[in-house]
Amino acid sequence: MTVRPRTVTVRQLERGDVLPSYDWPEAATVWGRVRSLYGLAEDGTVPVVSPWGANTKLGKDRAYPVVGLTLPAATSTLVDGGRVSLCPCSTPQCRGTCLVSSGRMGFDDNERARLARAHLLARHRPEFLGLIRRDILRELRRLRKLGARTVGLRRNVTSDVAWWLVDPTFEPWLRGVADTLGIAVVAYGYTKRRELLGDPAADLLTYSASERDRLADIASIVDSGQNVATVLPVGRHDPMPTTWHGLQMIDGDASDYRPADPTGVVIGLRWKGKARKLAPSWAGFVKPLEAV
Repeated sequence: MTVRPRTVTVRQLERGDVLPSYDWPEAATVWGRVRSLYGLAEDGTVPVVSPWGANTKLGKDRAYPVVGLTLPAATSTLVDGGRVSLCPCSTPQCRGTCLVSSGRMGFDDNERARLARAHLLARHRPEFLGLIRRDILRELRRLRKLGARTVGLRRNVTSDVAWWLVDPTFEPWLRGVADTLGIAVVAYGYTKRRELLGDPAADLLTYSASERDRLADIASIVDSGQNVATVLPVGRHDPMPTTWHGLQMIDGDASDYRPADPTGVVIGLRWKGKARKLAPSWAGFVKPLEAV
């Protein structure tokens, strides 16, 4: 009887019971084989972590170069029949308007690359964690030569994983690398998991509002000193309001580098792509500009 491979969840990953592999050549061989399973070139030198400039969204702020890890959103099926679930608090409307289906990220090759990374994470976690270090080290060295002094690290471009729990040894390693290179590295991201906000070990997190959140929920988080990002019916070329229902607001589309934001504010994001088809509502993913 064939046993269906189990689903790998965020909670399982966050047990932190797997150490990274430092045999990077062997890890690269494994990565190349995994890539071939998804119809990609069997090339383990291809980075798991995208370098600065590879992702248009992350590359638009030249003052703060950002490197990122892009995985499948929500739950995905691997070629071996197993499943990987990387967004434990995703909602129907956020899945329907997700970044992974927009622009170049929606192209078939990019989708298969995300699935290959998820496969490596699920089935070969020591190699996955090791190659993350390999790629970050290479990119920090490159950016340092280009004159960068501060680099952003966004490990959840399209996922919602507490990576500091998955690999508790990563942060000390990263601090050592950054100190050696004389460069500052700031890990940040968005999350829909309220329990992660305020965790001193966490990346710098911005809460991402969904259809589950009403004005009172958003105001409560902002009042606690945390930031909340929300999608609003603001056109591409229209100015973002500076206040929203009595809360200070900044334009989140001006830069993706959230560590430079003041605290206790709302990050306004313009509706784009599929989100423009949603009617603004407090019970929706796109929130109204005015009181309704």
